[in-house]
Amino acid sequence: MATPPVRSTLIIDQGTTWQRRWRITDADSGLPRDLTGWTARAQVRAQTMAETTLFEWSPEGLTCDDDGYVTMTVTPTESSAWIWRDGMFDVELVDPTGRVTRIAQGRVRISPEITR
Repeated sequence: MATPPVRSTLIIDQGTTWQRRWRITDADSGLPRDLTGWTARAQVRAQTMAETTLFEWSPEGLTCDDDGYVTMTVTPTESSAWIWRDGMFDVELVDPTGRVTRIAQGRVRISPEITR
């Protein structure tokens, strides 16, 4: 996968069920890539080089499927606990051989929860 990562801003409504999906396709055929056996990982940090992680997706919150989708989920319980409002993220895919590819990166902005 030689495609550059998607650059985007994720806006997460605090206290809600939030999801974002990316479809991974084969560069030659354009067909969805079967991601069975692949894993994904993602973190948020205040700044790119910050030592501290603000949030890290669990394996349940970041899944890969056989239809080529990588799905990122944040639960209401997770986001309700956040006191941070802005950060940087990236999403990496790891194929069954251990090869790592970044598929997305950018900013994360939190829309604060009013109703609690």
